[in-house]
Amino acid sequence: MQRKSSEVTKKDLLLLLAIIFFLILILKLGDRLVYGWGYPPIKQLLIDATPFPSGWIADEIDTDFPPSAPWTTGRDEIEYARRQIYSNPILGYGGSATIILQRFRNPSAASKYFQREVSLEFRDTDWNTPWIVPENLKFESVTADRYQYACSQEGEPSLAKPRCVYVAQYDVYVIELYIGIYDAKAISYEDLIPIFEAIDQKMSKLRW
Repeated sequence: MQRKSSEVTKKDLLLLLAIIFFLILILKLGDRLVYGWGYPPIKQLLIDATPFPSGWIADEIDTDFPPSAPWTTGRDEIEYARRQIYSNPILGYGGSATIILQRFRNPSAASKYFQREVSLEFRDTDWNTPWIVPENLKFESVTADRYQYACSQEGEPSLAKPRCVYVAQYDVYVIELYIGIYDAKAISYEDLIPIFEAIDQKMSKLRW
C-alpha cells in the first residue's frame, strides 16, 4: 500500500513537472505561436538585389528572433529581419543599403513604431542638410498604410554624401530602407524608384 502511494506521488510529480515545462514553453514562445498564424515567413518579404542597379549584391538575411525577442528585451516586435545590399567592391564601393523589416502584434503597435521612426529619421541635425524629396524621385505606394521617404546630404560639408530613407507601415509590419550613395555612378535617385516598387510588390502579398 505504501509502495502504491509512492508510485502515485512520482506520477503526480512528473505530471507537475510536465505542466511547468509546458507553461514555460508557452511563455517563451507565446508571441510566436499566437501571432504566427496567417503570416508568411518574414524572410520571404525582404527584397534581394534584383531591383538594384547591376553590380549590387545582397548579404544573407539576418534575424535576431530568438534570442532577442520581446520577452527578453521589452521590445514590441514579434519578428525582425535585416539585410545588407551593397555595390560590388570589385567595381568600386559606390553605395550601401540596409533593409529592416519588423512585425508587430497589431497595426496599432506598428503605427506607433512607424510614427516614432519617422520623427527620428527625418529630423534635421548639425550633420545633415534638410530632408527633401528629389525632383527625379517620385513614388506613390499602392499598398502601404502610410509611408514617408526623403533624402539628405550627410557628413562634413566638403565630404557630405546623399542618404535616402524610406519608412512604411504595411498592416502589422514596418519596413525601413536606408541607402547611402557614395558614387552617383553606382546608384542614382531614379534608381531608387524600382527599389521602392519592389518593396511595395513584396508587401502586397499581405493583403487578403
